[in-house]
Amino acid sequence: MQPVHRAQRRRAPEEVRRERIEPGLARARRARPDLVAATCVPVRETEAWMLADPEAFCRIFEMDRAPTLPRDPEAQPDPKEVLETVLCELGARMGRGVEEYYAVLGAEVRLDALRRLTAFQQFDEELRRAIATLATPSGA
Repeated sequence: MQPVHRAQRRRAPEEVRRERIEPGLARARRARPDLVAATCVPVRETEAWMLADPEAFCRIFEMDRAPTLPRDPEAQPDPKEVLETVLCELGARMGRGVEEYYAVLGAEVRLDALRRLTAFQQFDEELRRAIATLATPSGA
């Protein structure tokens, strides 16, 4: 599997999918007709997904009370800035920026929290279809 990441700030997910992803998949499928793929177009930025689970912050920072996070992280104009603010308020040292917290937040954010978000729901559905396709015997 080859992940491809392309930042598409301020573009509608449908536009990104239509203009960037679908043409790339079509080219790849011409070369590999058996290609199975699941695409992901975060509505804003990956940082929005990191803001989906207040409990993740409790576990990481060993707190009893969760920080106040946006109700709809994908609606935030700049989720990276929101995430930085939250992390700083929690006492995080931001030496290299918010990126140093990606791995730990990615490991701690619960899937059920992510499944509240529209872009993740779409990704989850595509991934399930791709897995089902791979699990189906050829010719079935």
